[in-house]
Amino acid sequence: MGMVILVPSYKRAGAVFIRKWLPSAVLCVHEFEAEDYKLMEAGKLAIIPDALRGNMSRVRNWMLEYGFERDEHVVMMDDDVTAVGYHEQAEQVKVDESRFMEFLARGYQVADDLGVKLWGVNVQSDSMFYMQWAPISLNVPVLGTLSCHLRHPLKYDERLSLNEDYDMFLQQCEKYRKVLRFDKWHYYAKHMDLAGGCAAYRNLTEEKIQADLMQKKWGKEIVRYNFKKSCNPIVRVPF
Repeated sequence: MGMVILVPSYKRAGAVFIRKWLPSAVLCVHEFEAEDYKLMEAGKLAIIPDALRGNMSRVRNWMLEYGFERDEHVVMMDDDVTAVGYHEQAEQVKVDESRFMEFLARGYQVADDLGVKLWGVNVQSDSMFYMQWAPISLNVPVLGTLSCHLRHPLKYDERLSLNEDYDMFLQQCEKYRKVLRFDKWHYYAKHMDLAGGCAAYRNLTEEKIQADLMQKKWGKEIVRYNFKKSCNPIVRVPF
């Protein structure tokens, strides 16, 4: 089975960081700006129908279908990921494309052996979040910034235009009882520094609407929020 790295990108033609170190990634862009990306970004594009615009869950479901139809393992990554690396003793080592592809191939093998359908890496690069005695986890979030899918029937909840990756993580935990995360590995991303992407429609009012949907779906014992600290949910996995 093959593997495809799909990267959704929105209003960032000419400013896609991931292409600088991972040229094999396929940018998934909407029809209305495809020509801009063709002019300003080298490499392969996949064209998303404009009808899906404005809802990240619909886009991610389209990406899953695009990859699975081609009998691929689907890797989703954000376009602002500047590097992927791992902790080695007291050092942080960033990898090139070749080493990253090797890691993905081995990660998929481990995921298949464990019977999980979603796996990924640590969401924090700071070494204080890496516990050397526990290099993998089976019940902590794997997020859309770098998420690796084996063929599965689950869909992103299209009511959720934000936090859809947390919801997918919970769906996977509920159905398969585990999600694999390599905590030794992590990514670096510029989420707060760029225009475009989800920032084009993300605001506190919308965050609170989405938070209410998440809590109605999963319950406040599983999904909590503290908007004084972060718009991201605090997830407790009971499965």
